Amino acid sequence: VFSKFPTIEKATGFFGEQKERQLKALSNRESARAMHSKIRTALKRTHGGGTIRVDVPDAAELFSPEGKPYGDPENPKGWKGPWSIITEPEEMERHIILANTKQYHQAHTTPFAQEPLASLFGPDGTTQFAQNFLAGTPMPPNVFNQLQPETQRILNALQTPASHRYDKEAVIRPSKFISCYKTLDEKISSSLSTRHVGHYKSILDKPSLVDMHCHMMTLPYKHGFPVERWKRAVDVVLPKDEGKHYIHRHRIIRLVESDYNQTLRILFARPLGFFFEDNEELPEMQYGSRAGQMSISAVFNKVLSFDLARLLKIVMATEENDAIGCYDRIMQQLVALYLLRMGILVAAITCVCRTFDETIHHIKTAHGIANKTYLATKEVPLYGAGQGTTGGPLFWLIIFSLLMEAFDPTMRGMTFCSPCKTIVSTRYGDAFVDDTKFGVTVEQPPGQQDPSEEQTQIQAQQVLNDLTRISQHYEKLLFGSGGALNIRKCHWILIAWKWKDGKATMMTSADCPGQLFLTSGFSEVPEEVPRLEPNTAYRTLGAYITVTGSMKHSLALNRRKSVEYAGLLCSSNLSRCEAYFSFVLYFYPKIRYALPISTFTQKECMFIQAPAMSALLPKMGLNRHTSKNIIYGPPQYGGLQLQEMYTDQGIGQLRLLIGHLRRGGETSRLLLIAISVMQQRVGSRVLFFNLPYPKYEGWIEATWLTSLWKFLHITGVLIEMSEVPIPRAQRDKDFFLMSEFIYLGFKKGDLDLINQCRIYHQVLTAADIMVADGTRIDPAYTTSQRNLDRISGLQWPNQGCPSPKAWRQWNLAIQHLVHKGKLNDPLGKWTTRPHQEWSWVVRLEDKVLFHRHSTGWERYDPIAKIGVTRRSQKPW
Repeated sequence: VFSKFPTIEKATGFFGEQKERQLKALSNRESARAMHSKIRTALKRTHGGGTIRVDVPDAAELFSPEGKPYGDPENPKGWKGPWSIITEPEEMERHIILANTKQYHQAHTTPFAQEPLASLFGPDGTTQFAQNFLAGTPMPPNVFNQLQPETQRILNALQTPASHRYDKEAVIRPSKFISCYKTLDEKISSSLSTRHVGHYKSILDKPSLVDMHCHMMTLPYKHGFPVERWKRAVDVVLPKDEGKHYIHRHRIIRLVESDYNQTLRILFARPLGFFFEDNEELPEMQYGSRAGQMSISAVFNKVLSFDLARLLKIVMATEENDAIGCYDRIMQQLVALYLLRMGILVAAITCVCRTFDETIHHIKTAHGIANKTYLATKEVPLYGAGQGTTGGPLFWLIIFSLLMEAFDPTMRGMTFCSPCKTIVSTRYGDAFVDDTKFGVTVEQPPGQQDPSEEQTQIQAQQVLNDLTRISQHYEKLLFGSGGALNIRKCHWILIAWKWKDGKATMMTSADCPGQLFLTSGFSEVPEEVPRLEPNTAYRTLGAYITVTGSMKHSLALNRRKSVEYAGLLCSSNLSRCEAYFSFVLYFYPKIRYALPISTFTQKECMFIQAPAMSALLPKMGLNRHTSKNIIYGPPQYGGLQLQEMYTDQGIGQLRLLIGHLRRGGETSRLLLIAISVMQQRVGSRVLFFNLPYPKYEGWIEATWLTSLWKFLHITGVLIEMSEVPIPRAQRDKDFFLMSEFIYLGFKKGDLDLINQCRIYHQVLTAADIMVADGTRIDPAYTTSQRNLDRISGLQWPNQGCPSPKAWRQWNLAIQHLVHKGKLNDPLGKWTTRPHQEWSWVVRLEDKVLFHRHSTGWERYDPIAKIGVTRRSQKPW
């Protein structure tokens, strides 16, 4: 400062300006804090601030008035009786310590926590036996043979050499230290010591202090010992459900020392995460704990899969799994073995595992940090990395990767392919951290198929058997890694179809009964997994979806949120500015998250947003009938630029489409397949996104793609996609049938019937229904019988035989193409290979006839007599 301002007066003025700037910033922060506090109070969002009570089973009342037992008070999850409210601090601490110990001890019944594996591999997986095992020494047969098959598969996967070795040293570099703490928020909580995050941030411009901290943070990983200060953690207990304080419904957030937490980030979480991504070693179905992935993408995959099942009319079954506390059940031995296999040094792994194993846990509630502590003992060992540490997400990702390596490749999953069969998506399911979904589609036989109820029942039983097999396999693998499923909270759905007059409707559980049973852990007693009906909405990763694509439940839920917000806002004393921020920062984000995968119409979006806007505008000093151009318009044109649901939904959908197509991967393949199938259903040579949507609305199946299509039509946006195979005309003067029928002015109901017949015959253009010379319609396509002499090589949706009314409409439509039995403008030469495979083919040069068989071609030469004045030809 004095080098820049040589005089005292100028330096004093500079310091004065800095002081004024800091005071102004401090005042702004305090004003913002007061504003947010006022908004939270007005919207009744004051449930934070720590645990103020816990509800435990009332052991004084074990039986109902009718004499039925309420359950075991030691097992709150199954308790059905009255609850006791505990608010006294010491009593709360006692119950929380018991509950937390039980939570961290859950994995003790799993294979690697039991003998003989527990002794062979040790608590940190670094025993001599473990190192010999990774080097290729086989497991003793008497030990290996008594394990479950899935646990054996885990051991085999661990013994398989790593495809890529990680050879970086466990050293904290000053540059990494500085970049880590520079971006760290100073408000982040740390553990018991007085070393706050701010202390580390304050030394970033002092190289000597940075070097000292780097050396001190490296030593434990270099020599394999835990730092005493690192072994103390604070467990913050927060209720999972707002307004509910049941002792078994609390989430444990573990706060550890800042420097320990950041060493886990610098040495493990970030570099290993990038290493896995660069070498493509992570399961593609996992979207959690990965850089550049979004939770909404996992939901998007589910939506696209359900849409494809409806478009293709295939039989499919899915199961949503609910895992129990994955971070709290991580087995350190498995993580250590996986890292050792990659080449991580034993000392670094020993430091991490011993720190977790020897952690002393303190409890923090609304009353502060308790004096009582708990820790692992030989009799009651504790497991898990805990939520809140930077290493927890990576360790779970390692466990999940190990499970997928051990997964049986013979398991059937979900398979979808584009009509031209060039784009194929095969996957077991989708996952975000421990929320997993598995699905199975029926194996589609080639050729033309007429779906019958008997065949559908057989296929439904087939996919149910396959789903049971894959779900049980995953449960045993998860159990082998220390995890478990809450089978009663899992659910499964069956998608099967019943046909009537060419229309397909989804079967209910009454139409197609079936049950899915799973065993848990070492138990051999099967438990039934609840089944949901196809039209039942369920919550997954913060969004509600249905197999049928219905948005009724989400519509009602969001409308209720809007009404509740409007009521609270109207009765509040918020200022204009505070009312604005209450909408932008508190209400709208709850609505916006799931919009990209939603399919609300513009009218439904207005219905949801209307109560909130009716309350917000008067609070902001505006007339509630103010023009929408002013409310939603951009500031450069004098608008307020408030968020509008339908616009945000459309933009979110467009971002999902473009982002995933550019990124590639499983979601990209699903999108391309869905677009190809929709293009086939539309039956046009123009990408359907660029067609006028109102002409197709009502007779094309409503999906996520049609919702985006409608938005693009309203906004006038055109899309060019080179990746999607668009069908082309096959001959000169050829044309697409559905485009011609729309041009001829058929009504939407008639177009629906016509399209059923077109898909049943598996035809796209006029060339598909004309005879070889392209002058008249092949009579085979005027009936309800499939033409077995011309079979399409494309993959088509299942289509039951349409009704007589549909066939009358179809024949009426195709008769518009001809005059006196001949095509108005005959088709010309073939310009591309047809998608139909003709059973009978004539070579025009010598009129030789060929007939296709399953084993090849059979040739028929013509019988001809050539005279002087005339030429006679006999049949072959």
